[in-house]
Amino acid sequence: MVPDRMEAALRASRYCLLVAFANLAQHPVRRMVAILGTAVALLLLLMQVSFLVSIRAQASAVYDLLDFDIALVPSAYQILVYTGALDRVRLSQARSVDGVVGSAALNVAASGWTSLPSRRRSSLLLFGVDDAPEFVRDARLRRALAALDDDRSVLVDAYSAPGFGDLADGTAAEISGRRVLIAGHFRLGLFFYADGAAIVRNSAFSSLTHRSPRDFDVGLLRLARDADPRQVKKRLIAALPDDAVVYLRDELIDRERDFFTVTKPVGIILESGMLIAFLVGAVILYQVLSAEIARRLKEYAVLKAMGFSPGFVYAIGFSQVAVVALGGLLLAAVLAAPILFLVRAETHLPTGLSASLFLVAAGAACAMGTASAAIALRRLRRADPATLF
Repeated sequence: MVPDRMEAALRASRYCLLVAFANLAQHPVRRMVAILGTAVALLLLLMQVSFLVSIRAQASAVYDLLDFDIALVPSAYQILVYTGALDRVRLSQARSVDGVVGSAALNVAASGWTSLPSRRRSSLLLFGVDDAPEFVRDARLRRALAALDDDRSVLVDAYSAPGFGDLADGTAAEISGRRVLIAGHFRLGLFFYADGAAIVRNSAFSSLTHRSPRDFDVGLLRLARDADPRQVKKRLIAALPDDAVVYLRDELIDRERDFFTVTKPVGIILESGMLIAFLVGAVILYQVLSAEIARRLKEYAVLKAMGFSPGFVYAIGFSQVAVVALGGLLLAAVLAAPILFLVRAETHLPTGLSASLFLVAAGAACAMGTASAAIALRRLRRADPATLF
């Protein structure tokens, strides 16, 4: 009995799809316009979801390069470039807490880069690091840091703007009026902070920025393998004065990302755009199905008169929406892939048509079709043989 029912359901589904394709095939221009309109809405949604995800990822790119379990930041800390400062004695106090096995200081400052010999000036995000390779997660950066053998050596972000000039090893430039030599490169790409970025030893950082060598912006702590990070965090909070705030690694990264996507208008604008794109797509699908039902109301009434169930008639409408939505989804994916690739090449944001992004778009297309069909198919109640014939 059960196999018979499944066979009947499959046969009915096949008939619904055949009728839906036949209906759409009668008006190819209308069909292509509907698919194109849906594709545009889904393309906008895909782009904005990709931008939002990429901005969240790139906002914490600096911390992703580093290997630490807990961070100490000043109480005035907002984001990476608005930190405040702590005295290095806080790192000594933190190392005395049970479970902490190492510490390092990270400094950040807005500065200026002057390329030579053109004397062209660019904005620069300057980082100062301790000589502690165990705190560097990125293998490429760890190897490059070994080239910082004096206070004149500097690592430059390979993704810096073209205005930085020649970035070959040994090239001379100026940071805050002081001559430096490029000793290596790393890859970061924080265009929303500055035109480029550079890394120096903390000993050079204090002289380039005229800050006290005792100050630091972010303290990085590593814990013993068997230590519980949450318990160590509680001990650090109890041991340190109120001028230091303690974050677990994930907490600090989430704070950095949320600043751009929740606090700043960027996230609000992108999320609003996603909602608008979804509504536009749903309205397009509704208009397509509503117009199709209006033109074929008598045909649906004939199907009812022939004994087909209301569910079969409704399924035809759902099938037509599904075909248009699927066509729009595939077209949007084809258009989005090269666009996101170009955005990645120009901005170094980690954009791209990933499987997860495609699934998000597929879910949005499904929701669009379901919402529009649920509203439009109510008109099929008028397809009553007794009133139309």
